[in-house]
Amino acid sequence: MEPKPNPTPLSSLGLYLGVAFLAFFSCLVLGRSYYDNDLIYQFVPFRIFLKNQLAQGHFPLWNPYLFGGQPFFANPNTMMCYPLTYLTLLFPIPYDLGVFFFIHMVLAAGGAHFWLKSLRLSENACRMGALAFALSGVFWWELIHLQILAAYALFPWLMGLLEGLFKEWSRPRAFLAGLCFALIFSCGGFQSTTCVFYTALVYFLFKLFNREANPGAPAGPLPWKKLAVALLFALWGALPLLVHLIPAQEFSQLTNRRDPGQTYENFNGTFSMVPSTVYQFLFPSMGLPEGQTIDQAIQNITDRVNVGNDFLADFGYIGAWAPLLFFFAFKRKDRRFPWFLLAVAALSILTAFGRYFPLHRALCSILPGLDLSRAPFRFIQTYVLFGSALLAYGFQSLERTLGEKGSPSGVLFPAAIYGALLVLAGLTRPALTWRELIALLLGLTGLALWGMTRTWKTLGRWAFQAALVLPLLLTGWGDFQTGPASNMDYRGNFPALTALGDDAAPGRYYMDSGLVYPVRKDTLAYGIPFPDNSMVAVGLRDIGGYSPILLKNYLEIRNLPMRTNFQLMALKGMLFSQDHGDIPDFNHRALGSLFFYEPKSRFEYLNVPYQFSAPPVGGGDLRVMSQPDFNPADQAVLEKPLDPGILSQLPGKKAALKYEWVKDEPDHQIFQVHLDLNSLVTFSDIAFPGWKASVDGKPSPILTADHSFRALFLPAGGHRVEFEYVPWWGKPLLGFLAAWCLTALLYAAFLYRSRKLPVLDAPQPQ
Repeated sequence: MEPKPNPTPLSSLGLYLGVAFLAFFSCLVLGRSYYDNDLIYQFVPFRIFLKNQLAQGHFPLWNPYLFGGQPFFANPNTMMCYPLTYLTLLFPIPYDLGVFFFIHMVLAAGGAHFWLKSLRLSENACRMGALAFALSGVFWWELIHLQILAAYALFPWLMGLLEGLFKEWSRPRAFLAGLCFALIFSCGGFQSTTCVFYTALVYFLFKLFNREANPGAPAGPLPWKKLAVALLFALWGALPLLVHLIPAQEFSQLTNRRDPGQTYENFNGTFSMVPSTVYQFLFPSMGLPEGQTIDQAIQNITDRVNVGNDFLADFGYIGAWAPLLFFFAFKRKDRRFPWFLLAVAALSILTAFGRYFPLHRALCSILPGLDLSRAPFRFIQTYVLFGSALLAYGFQSLERTLGEKGSPSGVLFPAAIYGALLVLAGLTRPALTWRELIALLLGLTGLALWGMTRTWKTLGRWAFQAALVLPLLLTGWGDFQTGPASNMDYRGNFPALTALGDDAAPGRYYMDSGLVYPVRKDTLAYGIPFPDNSMVAVGLRDIGGYSPILLKNYLEIRNLPMRTNFQLMALKGMLFSQDHGDIPDFNHRALGSLFFYEPKSRFEYLNVPYQFSAPPVGGGDLRVMSQPDFNPADQAVLEKPLDPGILSQLPGKKAALKYEWVKDEPDHQIFQVHLDLNSLVTFSDIAFPGWKASVDGKPSPILTADHSFRALFLPAGGHRVEFEYVPWWGKPLLGFLAAWCLTALLYAAFLYRSRKLPVLDAPQPQ
């Protein structure tokens, strides 16, 4: 008789640590790193900037290096509110990415195990479900989006904490559930946050009104008072999300996320999963073009109109055996909860279809917050989580059936038919489906040994478990490859950055879209589009940059005539990959293999216009600035008319200006300015709520000029002009967070002091 396996939770943790270490061995041991797409374009530059600033004792709230300046802390993609960001920054960049991935794979597997265990599944079943979730297509192909990956890893922890609440309406559990959601929110992936929130809400309501679906829950009517108290404690636990929500909301209100021209077709429905591609749930590589890997196909936007491609279903990959285990999940007496899991998983798939099915469009018009996010395919995360739970239920049914005496034909026959059909399907493109073919053949062999022999039962069970896990690991390894860590050495790979940095004068550069940045993958060297955000990492100002979230004012001034835009942005030079010959008003020279153009007449960072106008009622400043004779050096269009007291002090002619940049920090700038006449001075920095100015130590009101830029009135003479970014929410949120942490610590101390201690028997007399 086969001895029943009895793995322990500790051994399961060891398994997850081992699998994660194996998955990212090349990063943790061999010094290699993932670098594709948003990693090299956005996250690595931001992490380098953040780490450098922290090393200087500065907590950066503003990013002056892109788009004329925009918030840094309030930008969700910087992940500055997510605690584990700072833990991984302790390591050298880009090694910290490997540590980040390793930690979050362990978190994903551990969280799924925690949730599944609360559903009273066996340890082996929990392991299979947890590994399916942690090694899924979502995890592997969201490596390039750290905020999405982090929220995904925390998703099952929230479900486990909610499940625990229905066993006991415990205040600490409610508090932890709220805190877990706050952590998910702090990751900065708003698309994932909305998916997690509405999935958790549906789960909570189902469990609340289906008491029979809560094994282990106390009998009797619903304790409404305890529920109300639990909700209050959950709200208390979730309060830290305000630290991210309030700055992000302020930023969002002024960005393209609130564009009035935004429609379902050009925003919410973009990145929809094509229904005809759901076969990728089983064979992720089957439809790939010759010579492409999954990560390349996913990152290649072939549909420029709808913004998407035909490979988004790859995110739903949890193995070729998953549907069969879904079927076995219903071989139990109580099928209500598996039916719920299946129904919500199916709804998430229909939602992921986006523009191809009406559900997502309807939800965007009904559910708050959903209208601000796009990429409906990311709702596939719910399918993956609930599908992993169904897989675990199915594996447990399989364990029980094959462990009982009697004929296993009720399991082996459908498994043989299922496996044979998929093998035949996979053989149509064996070069691309070989992983799944190995898994199917290994699984069929394992089931046969497990169900039809006595001596080889244990081997058969292990073979089938390997068939569930191995293809997921192989797919991740094979279709998202690493390169040398030197790919993230922006200066070393692009020497022009060092040359540009030698010019200390204030101003910005234009980096042409045709510039090529060299990277390596194994022995292959090739070029990718230049990562504009690398300018943040090296401390250079760029007229442009890369971000999915942009200030509306910046987008509007970008459409002005080129020369006007260059003047407003204080252009120092343009870098091209090709020689464009002579350009009027520009000198050019070779810069290594590149070509650098700089204006013959310098575009100043500070200007002293003497002609002022205010836009007519209802706007119009952009129309004035679009005129060919508009010159920001002499003219300024003000947001509102000048105060008569200031206007009376202006001489009506151009002042002579001398200035020096004394201090340049992200949130703090100091200029030494000298004027021979009273004048309005414009600065080539974007105006944004929270910037404060002082002149010679005295507060001075900041005016908005030329649609987007800061301006000050300065009397004749020498002045020390200081700008500091001090948003209204800075100190209040810091105080709030400190107070919240104090209350949480006091509550933890109270729980520790009031814990039940064992009662010792009194000693008996001798």
